[in-house]
Amino acid sequence: MNRFYIVFSFLGFFFLCNGQTKTIQANDFFANTSCTGNKSTHFGLQDKDGKIWFVSTTSGVSCYSADTLKQFTIQDGLPETCIFSILEDKAGSIWVGTSNGLYKYDKKRFYKIPIPHNYLASAPDAMGNVAYNPNCILSMLQDKKGNLWLGSMGFGVYQYDGEEFHFFIPKQGESYNVVQCIIEDQEGVLYFGTRGEGIWTYDGIMFKNFKSAIVNNNHLLDMLEVKNGGIYFSIVGGGVRYYAYRAHTVFSAYDGERFQNFTQKENPCFINVLSMLQDKKGNVWFGSNGGGMYVQNEKEHTYFTTKNGLCNNIVKGILEDAEGTIWIGTKNGGLCKYNGKIFVDFFNK
Repeated sequence: MNRFYIVFSFLGFFFLCNGQTKTIQANDFFANTSCTGNKSTHFGLQDKDGKIWFVSTTSGVSCYSADTLKQFTIQDGLPETCIFSILEDKAGSIWVGTSNGLYKYDKKRFYKIPIPHNYLASAPDAMGNVAYNPNCILSMLQDKKGNLWLGSMGFGVYQYDGEEFHFFIPKQGESYNVVQCIIEDQEGVLYFGTRGEGIWTYDGIMFKNFKSAIVNNNHLLDMLEVKNGGIYFSIVGGGVRYYAYRAHTVFSAYDGERFQNFTQKENPCFINVLSMLQDKKGNVWFGSNGGGMYVQNEKEHTYFTTKNGLCNNIVKGILEDAEGTIWIGTKNGGLCKYNGKIFVDFFNK
């Protein structure tokens, strides 16, 4: 499965690990998405050369190799510091989605790929935040055919075949499509997790929308397809839904309710899961908003918080490198590694 797994989110509520929460509204949860203020987050990938890339919504793009951490700046062709998404394509090129467009790294420097649209961003509110921005690329994926899919901040999804862009906005009007996350399943079906519009699927011919009558269930935080073809969907305030894969059946329904449900029953902090990963051993990792990390396999589950050495209980991104080390990106730029025994704070080692 070719997948960019991290979804960006900003948090607008107070979370307690005893299972109590302040009543949340989805609009509060996704507020302040224009990279103003102290909202750093880390996530990334390991490229074909073994280098590990980290991106942040406040400090841009960095690359870690041979015990050296390089930060890319305007001198490297990247003037943007508010980064939402990153992927490595099949040719080994690095792409990053920023609050101000799409950039590509050619092993030497970044250069901007102009997106030829006529859409207009919304006017800033009193706090300076922009609700909809066609140049903001929240999520990215390269499909099995080599096409890039770019999830925009309010204007649907853009497809780039290497030569020209195609624009897909399945629903237009007052409620634009904010595409938070994208995956492609084993059958080649694309899934677009949105803010407020549930899930869109695309089978190469047509788009289909699957939506719940419960408002918060339509706000997707992350999606993960695991090795057996099952899919996890993380939603605002409602834990994680699991869709069991059955051979040769296409995903046919989503109402945010009828799937196997993982919520407070599994863990009192298992409410808002920001990031998910299946590692090489088959373990599934869940990073929560304030509740630390939860790891499960067929036999057992393990729960990690700052008491176990995790550098922050708000886990925004999870990455496994070639050696099996788990990298965890947390609130305010905290980054730590887990080698299967202990956590090590990357910036304070």
